[in-house]
Amino acid sequence: MKQFIAATLVILSAGSAAAMNRDAVPGVLEQAVDGFIRPGYQNFAAATGTLSEAVEAFCAAPDETSYQAATAAFDETVAAWSAIEIVRTGPVLEDHRFERILYYPDRKSIGLKQVQAAIIEQDETALDPDYLPQKSVAMQGLLALEFVLYGTQYETMFEAPDSYRCRYGEAIATNMDRVAGELTAAWEAEDGVADAWKHPGPDNPL
Repeated sequence: MKQFIAATLVILSAGSAAAMNRDAVPGVLEQAVDGFIRPGYQNFAAATGTLSEAVEAFCAAPDETSYQAATAAFDETVAAWSAIEIVRTGPVLEDHRFERILYYPDRKSIGLKQVQAAIIEQDETALDPDYLPQKSVAMQGLLALEFVLYGTQYETMFEAPDSYRCRYGEAIATNMDRVAGELTAAWEAEDGVADAWKHPGPDNPL
C-alpha cells in the first residue's frame, strides 16, 4: 500500500509539473521573441547598415582610415550575426536568407572560387544588389565580403576609387543589409511569426 501511495504521488507530481510547464510555455516564448530574437535581428540590421555605409565610403575614398572603418564595421557585423545565428527557424530559412548571410562550411572552397572568379573576370552582374541575390549564395554573404576586404590582393582596392573589387564588396554589404531588414520586418510584423510564437497551441501550425 505504501508503495502504491508513493508511486501515485510521483505520478501526480510529474503531472502537475508537466501542466505547469505547459502553462509557462507562452511566457518563455514571449521572452525569447521580445528579449532575444527581435533585439538580435535589430542589432544585426543596425550593424549591416553601418557596414554598407562604411564600405561605400571606403570605395569612394580608399585610404587607411576608411579601410579601418570598413573592417571595423565588418567585425561588428560578424559579432552581431554570431549572437543571433543560433535562430535557425522562421523567416531566416525562407529565400535561403541564412546561407545568403553565411555560407558555411564551404566544402572544397567552391564558394571561395566563385568569389575569386567574379573578381578576376569582373562580372558586372555581381555589382548589382538587385541581381546579386540571384547568384550563388556563396557570393553574397559574410565569407565573400571577408575575402574582398582581407583576401589575396585586397590592397589593390587602394589604387583607385571605385575599383571593381570594392564595388563588389559594396554590393555584398548592401545585399546583406536588405536581408537584415527583411528579417527585422518579418519579426516585427503584426500577426506575423512573432505572434504565432507567442500563442502556441493545437490550432497553431507553426
